[in-house]
Amino acid sequence: MKRIFIAIFTFFVFVGAHAAQVANVEYIHNLIKSNWGVELPYNPELQNVKAVANMKYLLTAVDATNEILNNNKTTDYGNGEYATTQAADTTVAIQAVDTLVKKAVIITTTPDTTYFSFEISAAGNFVIDWGDGETKTITKTGTTDTTYEHNYQIADEYKIKITGRASAYSKTANTAAVSFEYNNNIAMIDGSVGAVFGTLDNGSQPNFYATFADCKNLTSISDNLFDGVYGQPKSNMFYATFDGCSSLKQIPDYLFAGLKGTLTAGLFYKTFQNCSSLSTIPTYLFGELSGDLQSKTFSNMFKGCVNLSGLSAKILSADKSFMQFLYTRWTNGNFSTVDGMYYGCTGLTDYEDIPTTWK
Repeated sequence: MKRIFIAIFTFFVFVGAHAAQVANVEYIHNLIKSNWGVELPYNPELQNVKAVANMKYLLTAVDATNEILNNNKTTDYGNGEYATTQAADTTVAIQAVDTLVKKAVIITTTPDTTYFSFEISAAGNFVIDWGDGETKTITKTGTTDTTYEHNYQIADEYKIKITGRASAYSKTANTAAVSFEYNNNIAMIDGSVGAVFGTLDNGSQPNFYATFADCKNLTSISDNLFDGVYGQPKSNMFYATFDGCSSLKQIPDYLFAGLKGTLTAGLFYKTFQNCSSLSTIPTYLFGELSGDLQSKTFSNMFKGCVNLSGLSAKILSADKSFMQFLYTRWTNGNFSTVDGMYYGCTGLTDYEDIPTTWK
């Protein structure tokens, strides 16, 4: 972590004064809200939000943001050696807010949990808080699968938190950045997987290939689960991500809204297959996806979701003027690209209108 500070501070000293504007207090608050969705309150004694923000103010704001995002567990950068009265400029503010804010993946386990394990295939620096007072700090330089496991002395419900940020992903098509596959001790997922395993600055994308597949006791996922995942999707990106999660009750709006680009092969193949407790498909599920259908782009996406009602999936039209059914947007869907997407979803309001090739 000190190396991160040194990099930020050095950049500030040698570049910031010449290449960026001085950051004021308002800028820091707006930046945090924009990046992390946290509306940090101003100090009531503050006379002017346009006042110049120094390094101490910037780093204290980061600490306050971490406290809000991570269930009252905060950092203490505001009292560190770089928390000085030297003015912060916009460049160093962006780097600090982007790099030092920790946003956790929070997993609530089932009440009978005595053992928990999962795999990380991404490189990066991570911290696992197992929820019983034990933590593990990880520096992972490679992208091979590594299993992390923990035994609990008492069977109970625990909140496991994963923080940090990935720096590289495996290039193997069927390797997930993080995988909880077959883990029946997961009850709920809060926070953002995408904040930890998100799109990298160079455009590299994580893969969520079967990440939560067959987690039979998973009942809910957070609205911001894939925040931090954006831009052009890769092939097989959400292949079977929730396949077999038979207790999952709801899909959040905008779950894949960060994706913008052309369709890829296997993108949503089996994503929610056999999620038999799902009741509806949200209207605003997808981002601004375009281009031609590829092999298995939507095949079997909702196959076996037998309790679905309401309308089938929609997406923003090509001219961005209205929400359009997938099967009217891509009328050339065929056996190799969309087959079985709605297989068994006979309760959908428009089921009779869906072309046979989609079901």
